[in-house]
Amino acid sequence: MSQVPHVILRVYVVCVSSDVDSGSDVEGSSGPLVVQLGGSVLLPCAAQDPVPPEGLRVEWRRGDPDSVVNVLQQKDIRADLQSPTFRGRASFFPEEISKGNFSILLSDITREDVGVYRCGVFFNQDLSETTVEIQLSGG
Repeated sequence: MSQVPHVILRVYVVCVSSDVDSGSDVEGSSGPLVVQLGGSVLLPCAAQDPVPPEGLRVEWRRGDPDSVVNVLQQKDIRADLQSPTFRGRASFFPEEISKGNFSILLSDITREDVGVYRCGVFFNQDLSETTVEIQLSGG
């Protein structure tokens, strides 16, 4: 019987933030997260303060602008705007949105999920964002 190599995903989070509303910044994780192929990973994105839904849009994208992971527009999760590769695999936490938590859970991780993810929080005319990089690591 042959041995199957154990594959681990390393998630590196780089935080870049600017004001969303009245000094409210978007934050992510400060260190790498490790996930096994086929597992799930929490991609963090949270405002320091709750953001009212009026004028709010949150976009999660991977790499190029056409690769839409998930979108929240005001109070509505717009799964219809997701790229086919992420449908049914990238979920917001609806009960957390009103608290300013725009993190998503990406499940059933594949090799194609490797790359840089961007959480952009648009509020009226302001933008705040955080980026997350997912990399494969053998081990």
